[in-house]
Amino acid sequence: MKKEKILIVSYKIPYPLSHGGAIAQFFFLKKLIFFYDISFCTIVCNQIQKENLEGLKKAIPELNIIIYEQIDKIAFKSILVNKLYRFSNILKNKLKPLLSKMLGKINTNTNTNIGVIDKNFGYTSEGIVVFLNEIINKEKYKLIQLEFFETISLLPLLPIQTKKIFIHHEIRGKRNSLINIPNSIYKNYIVETTKIIENSFLNISDRIVVFNQKDKEYLGELSSKVHISPFGIPNELIEKEKASVLFNKFIFIGGETHFPNKEGLEWFLDIIYIPNLDRISWPIYITGRWSESFVKKYEDKIDVIFTGFLPNLKEIYENSVMLTPILSGSGIRTKILQSFANKLPVMSTKFASEGLFENVSPIHHIIHFETEIDFLKEFEKMRDNMNYLTTVANNGFEYFSNNFNDIELVNKRLQVYLE
Repeated sequence: MKKEKILIVSYKIPYPLSHGGAIAQFFFLKKLIFFYDISFCTIVCNQIQKENLEGLKKAIPELNIIIYEQIDKIAFKSILVNKLYRFSNILKNKLKPLLSKMLGKINTNTNTNIGVIDKNFGYTSEGIVVFLNEIINKEKYKLIQLEFFETISLLPLLPIQTKKIFIHHEIRGKRNSLINIPNSIYKNYIVETTKIIENSFLNISDRIVVFNQKDKEYLGELSSKVHISPFGIPNELIEKEKASVLFNKFIFIGGETHFPNKEGLEWFLDIIYIPNLDRISWPIYITGRWSESFVKKYEDKIDVIFTGFLPNLKEIYENSVMLTPILSGSGIRTKILQSFANKLPVMSTKFASEGLFENVSPIHHIIHFETEIDFLKEFEKMRDNMNYLTTVANNGFEYFSNNFNDIELVNKRLQVYLE
């Protein structure tokens, strides 16, 4: 029987499985390819991304990959931007001591320039619009699916008669409402502007997919279009079969380019971990790609260890407690799901675990903390009782197995397509 055709457009390449966005996309691509003839359209900006797409094709041979190449322009811009960024950091580090003496201590933690951490909206380039329009007109697709906020401005381009599905990995208005912007007037302006832009585009879609109930509630006025359809963890990333019985370190998974990672990790290190190093005797291992300036900030702390990107996490999982001190964003934290699937105990802010605990009472599968006092209390409890951590890890796996069953997750997504 001939499969119906689906077009999925995303600017984020779902391979390798090095970040949450890739994992969320890959999980469904690999499952839904058995039900539909899927074309995945993306942008390639450099040779590494080309190689990543080759890896994706090997992992899912049936997937039809459509590439829009803009290597020359983007590569040049990327090199230029990186050089300017490095130069500005060097200049800032050299001038900062001098300016501090002249002007007093400089507060580097305030961030009133939202543009540094967020791109609210920008017109999609003419080349991409023309390219995508040609693809849409060549084939008859049952539905067209857009992934991530970065593609939201493509919604007006899609044919009225074609079902349009927007996969909202992170609600931008919600994320901006949680970011610490000292100027309340400016923050309110940013939040309201983002919400107006975001909701106006979302209203064009036929279906909006979010990953938890809180996100659906946030999109209240659009709720009739909103479906909760979370992702699971690909089998390739389930590497640990048994929960550890001894624990002696923390791990944090994620890179700096996703702002909530930087914001949350910096808060945890500066406010909780480093001021209490004498009481917290465990090191913290931080995976993923982090800027030289961020790593340098903690270079004198021997217990803060940056590993860089690790293609395999099995070794670092052993004897570890996963930390997710995330304060902003939306969706479901892949790092928590990944921990549950690999039988790691998780310590998390309640916000970071949205969609992963509300349906359970009492909560036995995740350890929550909101403040320095909370964290120290929980740490001392688990340090003195390793069995407690092993139990939490096994409970997390049970929760994952009961609530993120592959078959049920796929059926939920198919319902979105078929309604």
